[in-house]
Amino acid sequence: MTRDVFSRVKEVFLAACEKPTAERAEFVRQQASGNDEIVREVEALLREHERPTQLLASDPVGPLEMMGLPKSAIEKHSAPMNITGLEPDGIEVGEREGKNKTGTLSDGPGSRSGYVDAGRFTAGTVVDERYRVIELLGRGGMGEVYRADDLRLEQTVALKFLPALFGKDAKWLERFNNEVRLSRQVSHPNVCRVFDIGEYKGEPFISMEYVDGENLARLLRRIGRVPQDKAVQIARQLCAGLAAAHERGVLHRDLKPANVMIDERGHVRITDFGLAAPADEVVQQQLRAGTPAYMSPEQLLGKTVTTRSDIYALGLVMYEMFTGKPAFEGDGFRDYLKAHSEMVPAAPSAIVPDIDPTIERVIMRCLEKNPKHRYTSVLSVSAALPGGDALRAALAAGQTPSPEAVAAAGDYEFGLRRTAAVSIFAVALVLLAIVVWLAPQAFVVQKVIDDKAPAVLADRAEQILSDLRYTNRRDRAYGFAVEPRAYNEIEREDDSPQRWRRLGRDKPDVIYFWYRAAPSYLVPVQAGRSVSINDPPLDEPGMVAVRLNPQGKLIGFEAVPRSLGAARSDDADCDWPGLLQAAGADMSRFKEVPSRLTPPRFADSRKAWQGSFAEHPDRIVRIEAAAYGGQVVFFDVNNAVVAVSSDAVGFNRPNMLIQVITIIVLLIFGSVLAWRNHRSGRGDRQGAMRLAMAFLVLGGVAWAFRVHYVPDIVQQYQLFTQAMGEVLFLVGLVWVFYMAVEPSVRRIWPETIISWTRFISGRLLDPLVGRDIMIGGAAGIGTVLLTQLDQLLPRWLNQPAPMPHMDMLNEMLQAPRSLSVLFQAGVNALYVGMIAVLFVVVARMMTKRRWAAGALFVVMFAAMTVRYEPQAYLNWVLQALIGATFLLVLIRHGLVAIIACCLARFILLSYPITYDFSVWYGNSVLIALGALLAMLGVSFYVSLAGKSLLDARMLDS
Repeated sequence: MTRDVFSRVKEVFLAACEKPTAERAEFVRQQASGNDEIVREVEALLREHERPTQLLASDPVGPLEMMGLPKSAIEKHSAPMNITGLEPDGIEVGEREGKNKTGTLSDGPGSRSGYVDAGRFTAGTVVDERYRVIELLGRGGMGEVYRADDLRLEQTVALKFLPALFGKDAKWLERFNNEVRLSRQVSHPNVCRVFDIGEYKGEPFISMEYVDGENLARLLRRIGRVPQDKAVQIARQLCAGLAAAHERGVLHRDLKPANVMIDERGHVRITDFGLAAPADEVVQQQLRAGTPAYMSPEQLLGKTVTTRSDIYALGLVMYEMFTGKPAFEGDGFRDYLKAHSEMVPAAPSAIVPDIDPTIERVIMRCLEKNPKHRYTSVLSVSAALPGGDALRAALAAGQTPSPEAVAAAGDYEFGLRRTAAVSIFAVALVLLAIVVWLAPQAFVVQKVIDDKAPAVLADRAEQILSDLRYTNRRDRAYGFAVEPRAYNEIEREDDSPQRWRRLGRDKPDVIYFWYRAAPSYLVPVQAGRSVSINDPPLDEPGMVAVRLNPQGKLIGFEAVPRSLGAARSDDADCDWPGLLQAAGADMSRFKEVPSRLTPPRFADSRKAWQGSFAEHPDRIVRIEAAAYGGQVVFFDVNNAVVAVSSDAVGFNRPNMLIQVITIIVLLIFGSVLAWRNHRSGRGDRQGAMRLAMAFLVLGGVAWAFRVHYVPDIVQQYQLFTQAMGEVLFLVGLVWVFYMAVEPSVRRIWPETIISWTRFISGRLLDPLVGRDIMIGGAAGIGTVLLTQLDQLLPRWLNQPAPMPHMDMLNEMLQAPRSLSVLFQAGVNALYVGMIAVLFVVVARMMTKRRWAAGALFVVMFAAMTVRYEPQAYLNWVLQALIGATFLLVLIRHGLVAIIACCLARFILLSYPITYDFSVWYGNSVLIALGALLAMLGVSFYVSLAGKSLLDARMLDS
């Protein structure tokens, strides 16, 4: 061969390597221009190039012997292994076909024939002053592989050298570098480790892990097929290795038996990432790269390749491993293109009749022609195999399972057993019945507000305003509220077992009805809030605020005078006796005294009376009033209108302080974790976005039901933007918390978010989701029962009765008039559920112990909810039990269950639950109970996965 011919051969060969396999033969003939010598030389080089590297074991004992198979079974199926050949059209056929022409590897290194091919480097050669060559392991299209000793680290490694022809070519060097770069991104026990890249005498090489074993292609030639239990082990290891690559965004694109090494202990290594590429960087020219016998239909057709393309190749490898035969056979690229695109392989059970049907289903689903019909991830394949637990496999390998793998885990596709589902549902219904029965006794709200409906009290307020000559109004609003000063006074001064009774009948009244009217529209100042007794503030002439007790007696009045003109010195026009009568004061029991209270509004006359009401003859009550220009501007019974002092707002201050500090700490930790997870790409961005959107919708709907509408589009739009600002802030917090906690939970507690991952991915009717919602709902009802016992037990034991939480009282007072509370319960459930999971994860990271994290959660929950009072030991115990219930639900059943638990609890504690539906708020209670029963009923049905409540045998009988 002349120098010119050699140069032309090299040029044509390198150009042909860049072409798809199917086009190489025609391309070579065109470039040779009729020169048969060039055609022969280039085809010879292409045959060598297409032949995969064969790594041979120098020890005649193979991995099947090490896995415990009988020697007789191995020898029975043993056969010589042939090197891959090349058909005349230049298309690689595959290692396992009997059409190869090059010969066998029986004369390779370490073989029984005794012939040794030393390769380019003889034994003892020191490469790069670090690696001492021991022997040639194999030679293939991508070069030669040597076994060597790393003199620096004293370890055995494998050195892979490029063929001499490629050593100076920039494109092949880039491919060589790419193999190292991508391989080093994937660190996993089932992926052959690549250490470094170097150069010796101008020849580049890779140092990699030495695997003392043989590849799967050779193993299948020797024994025919792998026994089922061992094949499952190999398949699961293949899934784990591929999952590690996919998690880093790397597609293998050339998975085949020749690229699967099995060491002497039966452990799998995936090798040869020479064709691997980042999933988002596979260019059109690279789409058809690979071995046609193991390429997916979309890869053969030059379409976009994804992780599901590797899953198809995995299915082909598993098919061959379990049956001993390839799924498809062909004589060239066109045969394989037709087979993979149009033909369905024979069922594995037709070849191996006793194969597990589950394995057959897994293989055939991997081989679906449409990528959308295949498994979503290789860990889903692993989970579907008999005895599969992809989560445990991933965790054991130090890997964070993907959201898809988490969703595929678990064994609840067929639902709960009938007896289990019916038992849980029955327990939930019994608990709910007990809660409804005890609610009016445990909470005082039901007994306070059942006298008169809000509409009746509003009419009474308007009648009082008419008597006081305040009739000009454009807008109005009304509702119930809690007076903090009166509440704290009872809590601070009274420790009797019956002090809770004073909440409804005391002076000043703790629970009162308020009515606001104004000559303009009432627009609240606080974002996202509705009109209240103090919002908007009384700062416009003509604005009035009336306070009535639940029985309709006047306890407070305040008005902004319309004009500050010349003041009149007399108050003859003021009907003081009528005001006292409206307050329920008997003039025979009251006497006029000097006024000592400065009214909050300008007044030109003041009045005061002192005495007692007939229902409380032992309690001295002081009534203050003021007028301006002959019109009443202020009326107050026992300081009902006076602004709350700073010491009066100390309600549950230790609890609030602990809660605020905890939220701040979690926000700091969560922000750091969320940023790290976002930067590393480990966070479930899609799940976080769906959760944020759900939170946004729930928050928006809650605001829509809560807002006080005004017929002014400009003001209404301002209210909307202000409210959405607050909602979006909470949406951002939830997104941060989710991005912080979700990857960590997938890594340390993935079983707790299996149902959540299914739910957030749209599988709302999944049986596992139904089970967890039903269990969480039942647990939530149980925690409400514990809260009721917290209120009732001290009374029954003649101990200081606890005061109902003010926030709970306010929610119960607002709930009957708006559906907002129902949707707000969903918002709060999502938020608290995320906080609970984040707290447990952070505690687990800090303590390194699950039990310590759980104990810290229970202690902190009790500290944030307990009453800081003397003799509150029972309260500590019950709050700890509620916290332990939350923890148990979270650990055993996960995020969906804890959210359902919180939702059931918030619904029952946000409404004045009663069994007397004839009261004015009965319809709202029915809506709340109906929503809760619907949640339990639907989840019960879904948890059965379509099974009938009656056993088929019962129906037959």
